[in-house]
Amino acid sequence: MEKKMKFFVVALAVAFTTSAMAQLSIGPRAAVNFSNAAFDSDEEVNSGNLLGFAFGAVAEIGISDMFAIQPEVSFSQSGFVLKDEFELLGESVDLNVRYNYLQIPLLAKLKFGSGPAVVNVFAGPHVGFGLGDIDFEAELMGEKETDTQSWEDTGFSRFDFGVTGGVGVSFAAGPGKLGIDLRYQLGLNNISDEDGDDDKASNRNFQAGVSYLIPIGGK
Repeated sequence: MEKKMKFFVVALAVAFTTSAMAQLSIGPRAAVNFSNAAFDSDEEVNSGNLLGFAFGAVAEIGISDMFAIQPEVSFSQSGFVLKDEFELLGESVDLNVRYNYLQIPLLAKLKFGSGPAVVNVFAGPHVGFGLGDIDFEAELMGEKETDTQSWEDTGFSRFDFGVTGGVGVSFAAGPGKLGIDLRYQLGLNNISDEDGDDDKASNRNFQAGVSYLIPIGGK
């Protein structure tokens, strides 16, 4: 984990040093998450998507007309649904497992087009740091039951690392640009780090977002 963090810090430093010589735009971004988890276990785990949200800030550092670096920071609600994993009073119950990250992607972006609409293709690494506690929610006979536990008590890792990739389009709108994007986040870190347990789990997330970037400097 230490090597991953050193790489990420160096990459961020390079990005912000480059911004002094490039076109810089900043603004807010909000998104809807459809998150899940991939399990590597001796027993079959039937999981489903959990609906959540994300919001934060984006900076686009334009290196040329076709290439930019895009660091982001956001609050991101993730998790998964365990489908029909439990049975209470003769009824199968789904369990929602929800946790939150402070997430920092660092994306390389290719831009195509020079008119009012520009198509973007982007990819890069992201890191996440767990916030708060983990919420568990089940619904039985129309009643919701909830429980909250710490990351440490559940055996989940607060640290996450992965890659993000996607496509988007941006439109000229007022002083800035309105952006819409679809992205997929592939977790590479085992978030199930309970001692003595060989089972593994990693995050998966499909995200649809909208942003608004305003230029604040240039070459």
